[in-house]
Formats: sequence, structure tokens, C-alpha cells
Amino acid sequence: MKLFGALVLVMGLGLSVASCDKTDDDKQPEDKEYSILGKWKATYWECAEYENGTLVDEYSENITEQEAMYYEFQEGGRGVASADIESDPIVEPFTWSLDGTKLRLVLEGEVLNFDVLKLDATNLELFIFEEYTESGYSYRYQETYRFVRVK
Repeated sequence: MKLFGALVLVMGLGLSVASCDKTDDDKQPEDKEYSILGKWKATYWECAEYENGTLVDEYSENITEQEAMYYEFQEGGRGVASADIESDPIVEPFTWSLDGTKLRLVLEGEVLNFDVLKLDATNLELFIFEEYTESGYSYRYQETYRFVRVK
């Protein structure tokens, strides 16, 4: 749950995807990069917990308009996470860097390392997990987030 708390304040990503035909007989992929720059709205979250490789708990949620968090990735590796929550509006700066499909976010001193599963002109999907061993048991906690571009 520690990951979700940090992620409620920040998320984002980048990835290259696409292909097209050069000719009917000679197919060559053509990469098209989509930029992480811009403003993204979180729309979906799911998590799963495993103990010794066995799923013990899972949960998913469509994020409503009232719960929506926004993540704006700006040039120079800076960004702002925000939410218009009536009782307690949130505005938190963060820094980010992208290396291929690896997105690194630093928010309130916490480093979050995401895998970018999808990035296109309008959609972004991020994945993060944590693994540890305690008292002879292995644990894995993982989360997936989906976003839509709003600007």
C-alpha cells in the first residue's frame, strides 16, 4: 500500500511504438515516438499481492472524476501532480527521467521506478512492483496504472 500512497501523488511515462509498411514486399518497422510531455489523468488502478508465488489478494478500481489525479510532465525533467479534492487540494512537484521503457519518478524524496507498458498519443500505462522476503516467505506487491492525455 506504500506504493499506492506515493503513486496517488505521481505517475507518468514514455515509450516508442508503431510500425508501417515500406512496400508490400519489404516490410520495415518505423518507430514513432510519443512524448511523455503533457498532462495526464489517472483513470484506472489495479494491484495484486502474492505470497510464495500464490495470489493472495487483488483489487482494481476505475478512478472517478471526483478522485482524479493529474500528472503534468514538463521539459527538463520536472513535473507537477495535482488533484482538486474539495477538502484538501493537492499540488506536489516531482522530478522524472525516462530511459527507454523505464520511468524514474522522485516525489517527496521517494524514488519510484516504473515500467512503461504503453504510451501512445492518448494513453499511458505504468507498472511497478516490490519484492521482499521475510521469515522464509517471499512476497510480491504490484500495481498497474492507466492514464489518458488531457493536454
